[in-house]
Amino acid sequence: MTKSRARSGLKGLLVGTAFGAILPGGPFTAYPVASALLAVGADFGATIAMVVSWTLIGYGRAVAWELPIMGTDFTLWRIVISLPLPVLAGAFGRFVYGRMYPPETRGESGSE
Repeated sequence: MTKSRARSGLKGLLVGTAFGAILPGGPFTAYPVASALLAVGADFGATIAMVVSWTLIGYGRAVAWELPIMGTDFTLWRIVISLPLPVLAGAFGRFVYGRMYPPETRGESGSE
């Protein structure tokens, strides 16, 4: 039995980005969550967006380290500049995944 990947579009990329930004903890939290999402059939691009967002935007590091050391202006500008990157990475990852593993090879119909 093969698993079908969800197709979540732009909404999935934005939800993945938002989830990654608010996900607390270190790699011992983020990567198992990402792995579990993929295991239950989550969209590949949305999962990439989540991991990239957790890495670039994660509020835990910003509040604990960046704000006190670098200041508010730097932190806010870094977050604003970083916001589109998880969406772009997720879209690119979805594109590459779709080309490397076409729906026919995954047991999906592709016309859904």
